[in-house]
Amino acid sequence: MDNFKFGLFDIFTYTLPGFVIFFSLLLLYHDVDISLKVTAEQIVLLINNFSFNSIIFLFILSYIIGFIMHFFGYLYFDFIGKRLWSKKISRKIIDSTPNDSQLVLTRHYSKENFIYIELWYALRGMSYNLSLAFLFLAIILISKIFYESLYQIQWIVLTITCFCSSIILLDRAVTFHIWCKNTISETNQFLIKKGIMN
Repeated sequence: MDNFKFGLFDIFTYTLPGFVIFFSLLLLYHDVDISLKVTAEQIVLLINNFSFNSIIFLFILSYIIGFIMHFFGYLYFDFIGKRLWSKKISRKIIDSTPNDSQLVLTRHYSKENFIYIELWYALRGMSYNLSLAFLFLAIILISKIFYESLYQIQWIVLTITCFCSSIILLDRAVTFHIWCKNTISETNQFLIKKGIMN
């Protein structure tokens, strides 16, 4: 079960954002169909053209790209997300200074709460990585619209959707960050009341 959870964490936190970045780079360096008409049959034919080895290679490459971008995703969250939603964070976080020692004590004395903290951290990472990936895709689409004159409603809607998805996911990352910090703070306050820690 733990391996299954770890696998899902890898897919949603690293592989999926990595694939979006990879797709964005392909879009950047290739000409695109101006009509943007994609049917289910075309998708099936495209998938059938890929061999099993190609799919494995694409999966591994997406994972590596996502793993590398996780560093930049956190910087993006830390320098942009926290600043854009600074009022939300200051209003909803109970204690703004939970430290590493509090996290260690939570892990030691409250394993159930620590599981939730790990979950919030995983969801936060998934959210800010996907947010950055969709923002990157939106920027690529904007460049395509202006430099290749793709002034069709389909491309504009797709660009707006990517940009809005980026904002929503960054907001979710801030929410998971708040839940994580509050879980640590509430757990430590409970341990202090019980006399387990000072």
